[in-house]
Amino acid sequence: MMRIGMVIFTFIISVLGSVILSCAAGGKASLNVPTKLRTGGAIHTDHLSSKSDLVNPSLPESLPQTPYATLLESVRLLKESLNFNSEGFDQTAFDSMFNDFALYFKSDDYYLKNCVYAALKHNFVYIEKIRQIVRALKSIGISDYKDTALDLLISLRDSGIYVSEVVKEDGQILNDANLGMLQQIKDVEIISGIKSALDNLLVQRNRVIELFENKIRDISGLDNVESIKDVVDLIIGKNGEIFKVIEVGNDSLLGLKDTIKDKIDDLVEQQKRKDRLNFKIKERLEEERLKKEELKK
Repeated sequence: MMRIGMVIFTFIISVLGSVILSCAAGGKASLNVPTKLRTGGAIHTDHLSSKSDLVNPSLPESLPQTPYATLLESVRLLKESLNFNSEGFDQTAFDSMFNDFALYFKSDDYYLKNCVYAALKHNFVYIEKIRQIVRALKSIGISDYKDTALDLLISLRDSGIYVSEVVKEDGQILNDANLGMLQQIKDVEIISGIKSALDNLLVQRNRVIELFENKIRDISGLDNVESIKDVVDLIIGKNGEIFKVIEVGNDSLLGLKDTIKDKIDDLVEQQKRKDRLNFKIKERLEEERLKKEELKK
Protein backbone atom coordinates (compact mmCIF):
# COMPACT_ATOMS: atom_id res chain seq x y z
CA MET A 1 0.00 0.00 0.00
CA MET A 2 2.84 2.41 0.81
CA ARG A 3 4.36 1.76 -2.66
CA ILE A 4 1.02 2.36 -4.43
CA GLY A 5 0.55 5.59 -2.44
CA MET A 6 4.00 6.85 -3.43
CA VAL A 7 3.34 6.11 -7.14
CA ILE A 8 0.02 8.00 -7.04
CA PHE A 9 1.64 10.95 -5.24
CA THR A 10 4.49 11.09 -7.77
CA PHE A 11 2.03 10.99 -10.70
CA ILE A 12 -0.02 13.86 -9.25
CA ILE A 13 3.09 16.00 -8.70
CA SER A 14 4.21 15.31 -12.29
CA VAL A 15 0.84 16.33 -13.77
CA LEU A 16 0.67 19.50 -11.67
CA GLY A 17 4.20 20.46 -12.75
CA SER A 18 3.34 20.07 -16.42
CA VAL A 19 0.23 22.23 -16.05
CA ILE A 20 2.15 24.97 -14.23
CA LEU A 21 4.93 25.03 -16.84
CA SER A 22 2.39 25.17 -19.69
CA CYS A 23 0.57 28.14 -18.14
CA ALA A 24 3.82 29.98 -17.53
CA ALA A 25 4.92 29.51 -21.14
CA GLY A 26 1.58 30.71 -22.44
CA GLY A 27 1.75 33.78 -20.20
CA LYS A 28 5.19 34.75 -21.50
CA ALA A 29 4.09 34.41 -25.11
CA SER A 30 1.06 36.63 -24.60
CA LEU A 31 3.19 39.43 -23.15
CA ASN A 32 4.88 39.91 -26.51
CA VAL A 33 1.62 40.44 -28.44
CA PRO A 34 -0.20 43.78 -28.25
CA THR A 35 -3.77 43.41 -26.99
CA LYS A 36 -5.06 45.15 -30.13
CA LEU A 37 -3.45 42.53 -32.38
CA ARG A 38 -4.11 39.31 -30.53
CA THR A 39 -7.80 39.17 -31.41
CA GLY A 40 -7.19 39.59 -35.16
CA GLY A 41 -6.12 37.07 -37.77
CA ALA A 42 -2.53 36.28 -38.61
CA ILE A 43 0.08 38.33 -36.74
CA HIS A 44 3.16 39.47 -38.63
CA THR A 45 5.78 39.75 -35.92
CA ASP A 46 8.23 41.49 -38.24
CA HIS A 47 6.01 44.60 -37.97
CA LEU A 48 6.01 44.73 -34.19
CA SER A 49 9.53 45.89 -33.54
CA SER A 50 8.71 49.63 -33.69
CA LYS A 51 6.66 51.46 -31.07
CA SER A 52 5.05 53.49 -33.84
CA ASP A 53 3.40 50.31 -35.16
CA LEU A 54 1.49 49.75 -31.94
CA VAL A 55 -1.95 51.31 -31.60
CA ASN A 56 -2.57 53.17 -28.36
CA PRO A 57 -6.36 53.39 -27.99
CA SER A 58 -6.02 56.07 -25.32
CA LEU A 59 -4.56 58.63 -27.77
CA PRO A 60 -7.12 60.99 -29.37
CA GLU A 61 -7.50 61.14 -33.15
CA SER A 62 -5.98 64.14 -34.99
CA LEU A 63 -8.27 67.13 -34.77
CA PRO A 64 -9.55 68.52 -38.10
CA GLN A 65 -7.80 71.65 -39.36
CA THR A 66 -9.55 74.98 -38.93
CA PRO A 67 -10.50 76.96 -42.07
CA TYR A 68 -7.77 79.48 -41.23
CA ALA A 69 -5.16 76.70 -40.93
CA THR A 70 -6.12 75.34 -44.35
CA LEU A 71 -5.85 78.88 -45.74
CA LEU A 72 -2.31 79.17 -44.38
CA GLU A 73 -1.47 75.83 -45.99
CA SER A 74 -2.62 77.14 -49.38
CA VAL A 75 -0.47 80.26 -48.89
CA ARG A 76 2.50 78.06 -48.00
CA LEU A 77 2.09 75.93 -51.13
CA LEU A 78 2.07 79.02 -53.35
CA LYS A 79 5.19 80.41 -51.68
CA GLU A 80 6.85 77.04 -52.01
CA SER A 81 6.03 76.99 -55.73
CA LEU A 82 7.46 80.48 -56.24
CA ASN A 83 10.67 79.64 -54.36
CA PHE A 84 11.13 76.20 -55.92
CA ASN A 85 14.77 75.63 -56.93
CA SER A 86 15.64 79.21 -55.93
CA GLU A 87 18.36 78.18 -53.48
CA GLY A 88 21.68 78.40 -55.24
CA PHE A 89 20.11 79.83 -58.41
CA ASP A 90 22.49 82.31 -60.07
CA GLN A 91 20.51 85.19 -61.60
CA THR A 92 23.59 86.83 -63.05
CA ALA A 93 23.96 83.97 -65.53
CA PHE A 94 20.79 85.13 -67.31
CA ASP A 95 20.49 88.85 -66.57
CA SER A 96 22.01 89.76 -69.94
CA MET A 97 18.72 89.00 -71.71
CA PHE A 98 17.18 92.06 -70.02
CA ASN A 99 19.90 94.47 -71.17
CA ASP A 100 17.95 96.12 -73.99
CA PHE A 101 14.76 96.48 -71.95
CA ALA A 102 15.77 98.84 -69.14
CA LEU A 103 12.41 100.60 -69.26
CA TYR A 104 10.70 97.38 -68.14
CA PHE A 105 13.52 95.61 -66.29
CA LYS A 106 15.85 98.02 -64.51
CA SER A 107 19.31 96.69 -63.83
CA ASP A 108 18.83 96.85 -60.06
CA ASP A 109 15.22 95.60 -60.04
CA TYR A 110 15.90 92.05 -58.98
CA TYR A 111 12.30 91.44 -57.94
CA LEU A 112 10.87 91.75 -61.47
CA LYS A 113 13.68 89.66 -62.93
CA ASN A 114 13.14 87.02 -60.29
CA CYS A 115 9.45 86.92 -61.22
CA VAL A 116 10.58 85.83 -64.70
CA TYR A 117 12.73 83.08 -63.19
CA ALA A 118 10.00 82.05 -60.74
CA ALA A 119 7.59 81.73 -63.68
CA LEU A 120 9.64 78.70 -64.73
CA LYS A 121 10.41 77.51 -61.17
CA HIS A 122 14.06 78.62 -61.53
CA ASN A 123 14.61 75.74 -63.96
CA PHE A 124 18.07 76.32 -65.41
CA VAL A 125 17.38 74.37 -68.62
CA TYR A 126 14.22 76.24 -69.63
CA ILE A 127 15.49 79.66 -68.57
CA GLU A 128 18.63 79.12 -70.66
CA LYS A 129 16.40 78.27 -73.63
CA ILE A 130 14.45 81.50 -73.05
CA ARG A 131 17.73 83.43 -73.02
CA GLN A 132 18.70 81.85 -76.34
CA ILE A 133 15.29 82.64 -77.87
CA VAL A 134 15.51 86.28 -76.74
CA ARG A 135 19.05 86.58 -78.07
CA ALA A 136 18.04 85.12 -81.44
CA LEU A 137 15.12 87.54 -81.78
CA LYS A 138 17.26 90.56 -80.85
CA SER A 139 20.09 89.54 -83.16
CA ILE A 140 18.04 90.34 -86.28
CA GLY A 141 18.15 94.04 -85.47
CA ILE A 142 14.51 94.60 -86.39
CA SER A 143 12.34 96.41 -83.82
CA ASP A 144 9.38 94.09 -84.41
CA TYR A 145 11.49 91.07 -83.50
CA LYS A 146 12.85 92.86 -80.47
CA ASP A 147 9.28 93.65 -79.37
CA THR A 148 8.42 89.95 -79.60
CA ALA A 149 11.37 89.15 -77.32
CA LEU A 150 10.17 91.77 -74.85
CA ASP A 151 6.59 90.46 -74.96
CA LEU A 152 7.88 86.99 -74.11
CA LEU A 153 9.77 88.27 -71.07
CA ILE A 154 6.78 90.35 -69.95
CA SER A 155 4.48 87.32 -70.20
CA LEU A 156 6.84 85.34 -67.99
CA ARG A 157 7.19 88.27 -65.59
CA ASP A 158 3.42 88.72 -65.28
CA SER A 159 2.77 85.02 -64.69
CA GLY A 160 5.19 85.19 -61.78
CA ILE A 161 4.18 88.57 -60.41
CA TYR A 162 0.42 87.87 -60.31
CA VAL A 163 1.09 84.98 -57.92
CA SER A 164 3.83 86.71 -55.95
CA GLU A 165 1.72 89.81 -55.27
CA VAL A 166 -0.93 87.67 -53.58
CA VAL A 167 1.33 86.04 -51.00
CA LYS A 168 4.10 88.62 -50.44
CA GLU A 169 4.49 89.18 -46.71
CA ASP A 170 4.99 92.91 -47.27
CA GLY A 171 2.54 93.17 -50.17
CA GLN A 172 -1.00 94.55 -50.33
CA ILE A 173 -3.05 91.35 -50.35
CA LEU A 174 -2.25 88.43 -48.03
CA ASN A 175 0.41 90.25 -46.04
CA ASP A 176 0.99 89.53 -42.36
CA ALA A 177 -1.49 92.19 -41.20
CA ASN A 178 -4.30 90.97 -43.44
CA LEU A 179 -3.69 87.34 -42.50
CA GLY A 180 -3.97 88.40 -38.87
CA MET A 181 -7.27 90.12 -39.67
CA LEU A 182 -8.59 86.93 -41.28
CA GLN A 183 -7.62 84.98 -38.19
CA GLN A 184 -9.53 87.41 -35.99
CA ILE A 185 -12.80 87.54 -37.95
CA LYS A 186 -13.12 83.73 -38.11
CA ASP A 187 -15.65 84.01 -40.96
CA VAL A 188 -15.71 80.50 -42.45
CA GLU A 189 -17.41 81.54 -45.70
CA ILE A 190 -14.97 84.36 -46.45
CA ILE A 191 -11.89 82.34 -45.50
CA SER A 192 -13.05 79.33 -47.52
CA GLY A 193 -13.70 81.56 -50.55
CA ILE A 194 -10.19 83.01 -50.41
CA LYS A 195 -8.66 79.55 -49.92
CA SER A 196 -10.55 78.24 -52.95
CA ALA A 197 -9.21 81.11 -55.07
CA LEU A 198 -5.67 80.40 -53.80
CA ASP A 199 -5.96 76.74 -54.74
CA ASN A 200 -7.20 77.66 -58.22
CA LEU A 201 -4.32 80.12 -58.53
CA LEU A 202 -1.84 77.31 -57.90
CA VAL A 203 -3.59 75.06 -60.43
CA GLN A 204 -3.48 77.77 -63.09
CA ARG A 205 0.14 78.60 -62.28
CA ASN A 206 1.12 74.97 -62.82
CA ARG A 207 -0.84 74.97 -66.06
CA VAL A 208 1.01 78.07 -67.31
CA ILE A 209 4.37 76.52 -66.40
CA GLU A 210 3.51 73.36 -68.31
CA LEU A 211 2.37 75.36 -71.35
CA PHE A 212 5.54 77.44 -71.35
CA GLU A 213 7.75 74.37 -71.06
CA ASN A 214 5.97 72.63 -73.94
CA LYS A 215 6.18 75.68 -76.20
CA ILE A 216 9.81 76.36 -75.29
CA ARG A 217 10.70 72.81 -76.33
CA ASP A 218 8.90 73.32 -79.65
CA ILE A 219 10.61 76.66 -80.32
CA SER A 220 14.04 75.30 -79.42
CA GLY A 221 13.80 72.91 -82.36
CA LEU A 222 13.43 75.76 -84.87
CA ASP A 223 16.44 77.07 -86.78
CA ASN A 224 14.78 79.94 -88.60
CA VAL A 225 14.41 83.12 -86.51
CA GLU A 226 11.31 84.13 -88.46
CA SER A 227 9.67 80.84 -87.48
CA ILE A 228 10.66 81.44 -83.85
CA LYS A 229 9.00 84.85 -83.94
CA ASP A 230 5.81 83.43 -85.49
CA VAL A 231 5.47 80.76 -82.78
CA VAL A 232 6.20 83.19 -79.93
CA ASP A 233 3.68 85.69 -81.30
CA LEU A 234 1.12 82.92 -81.59
CA ILE A 235 1.37 81.72 -77.98
CA ILE A 236 1.65 85.07 -76.20
CA GLY A 237 -0.48 87.19 -78.54
CA LYS A 238 -3.96 88.33 -77.49
CA ASN A 239 -5.50 85.14 -78.83
CA GLY A 240 -2.69 82.91 -77.61
CA GLU A 241 -3.35 80.07 -75.17
CA ILE A 242 -0.72 81.20 -72.68
CA PHE A 243 -1.86 84.82 -72.82
CA LYS A 244 -5.44 83.79 -72.03
CA VAL A 245 -4.49 81.66 -69.02
CA ILE A 246 -2.40 84.52 -67.64
CA GLU A 247 -4.55 87.55 -68.47
CA VAL A 248 -8.11 86.75 -69.60
CA GLY A 249 -11.16 85.91 -67.47
CA ASN A 250 -11.88 85.28 -63.81
CA ASP A 251 -10.00 81.97 -63.88
CA SER A 252 -6.80 83.49 -65.26
CA LEU A 253 -3.87 84.31 -62.99
CA LEU A 254 -4.78 87.99 -63.18
CA GLY A 255 -8.48 87.29 -62.59
CA LEU A 256 -7.83 85.12 -59.53
CA LYS A 257 -5.36 87.65 -58.12
CA ASP A 258 -7.94 90.42 -58.51
CA THR A 259 -10.65 88.24 -56.92
CA ILE A 260 -8.52 87.66 -53.83
CA LYS A 261 -7.51 91.32 -53.70
CA ASP A 262 -11.15 92.46 -53.92
CA LYS A 263 -12.13 90.15 -51.05
CA ILE A 264 -9.31 91.44 -48.88
CA ASP A 265 -9.99 95.09 -49.79
CA ASP A 266 -13.65 94.65 -48.81
CA LEU A 267 -12.65 93.13 -45.48
CA VAL A 268 -10.17 95.92 -44.78
CA GLU A 269 -12.83 98.55 -45.55
CA GLN A 270 -15.37 96.76 -43.34
CA GLN A 271 -12.83 96.67 -40.53
CA LYS A 272 -12.13 100.39 -40.94
CA ARG A 273 -15.86 101.18 -40.79
CA LYS A 274 -16.19 99.04 -37.70
CA ASP A 275 -13.24 100.79 -36.07
CA ARG A 276 -14.72 104.21 -36.88
CA LEU A 277 -18.08 103.18 -35.44
CA ASN A 278 -16.48 101.81 -32.28
CA PHE A 279 -14.50 105.03 -31.90
CA LYS A 280 -17.67 107.14 -32.17
CA ILE A 281 -19.43 104.94 -29.62
CA LYS A 282 -16.52 105.32 -27.21
CA GLU A 283 -16.54 109.08 -27.73
CA ARG A 284 -20.28 109.26 -27.03
CA LEU A 285 -19.97 107.12 -23.91
CA GLU A 286 -17.14 109.30 -22.69
CA GLU A 287 -19.21 112.45 -23.26
CA GLU A 288 -22.14 110.97 -21.34
CA ARG A 289 -19.84 109.99 -18.49
CA LEU A 290 -18.44 113.52 -18.27
CA LYS A 291 -21.95 115.02 -18.31
CA LYS A 292 -23.02 112.77 -15.45
CA GLU A 293 -19.98 113.81 -13.44
CA GLU A 294 -20.83 117.48 -14.05
CA LEU A 295 -24.39 116.95 -12.86
CA LYS A 296 -23.15 115.32 -9.68
CA LYS A 297 -21.19 118.47 -8.88
